[in-house]
Amino acid sequence: MIFRPDHIDLMEKGFKTRTRRLALEGDELVESAGPGSPMTVWYVSRRRRRLYVRGQEYAIQPDRGHPAVGHFFLEDIRREPLQAMTEAEAVAEGMNPNGAGSFGMRYSPGQRSFMNENWVWEGDPDDPARPVGHVRASALLPLGPLSAFAAVWDEINARPGARWHDNPFVYVLTLGDVRVDAGWRTIAYGSVRRSRA
Repeated sequence: MIFRPDHIDLMEKGFKTRTRRLALEGDELVESAGPGSPMTVWYVSRRRRRLYVRGQEYAIQPDRGHPAVGHFFLEDIRREPLQAMTEAEAVAEGMNPNGAGSFGMRYSPGQRSFMNENWVWEGDPDDPARPVGHVRASALLPLGPLSAFAAVWDEINARPGARWHDNPFVYVLTLGDVRVDAGWRTIAYGSVRRSRA
């Protein structure tokens, strides 16, 4: 499963124990027991393919085409609207519980929002002609864990229908037994590469 390098750092330090992935139209969250098996298996079916399977081990990759730099077990999976997320869930996603953003991570301007250490500024989604970073009094929000997560989500998922304010359905994956290889940047990139910080 692909994660941003800064998210792998958070996983390595034990700060990121959950991840959210977009649910696509036609996906199903399936509960199934095999013939003669007392064990129930939960998985996401996408185009008749099992995509996320509870109890299965997954590789951690920093990008497509790069080798695995660690592994985790998928402990739990559920489907819900993105904005059903709580502050505690945002902390499990790696956001700082003290409301100062995300454990030392900084974000570059995204399609409609950006942040510094203390605040999030949002552009006006109803007026695309206003530049990103246009600050209105109503758009200045304290940067708590949930606001920080919303800004990160919008940076990664910038297309219409996938953004925070679109409130798409997501799969919430609980990561267990996370193991990230020491020196993972050298394994993945052949030399040391710094995260976006």
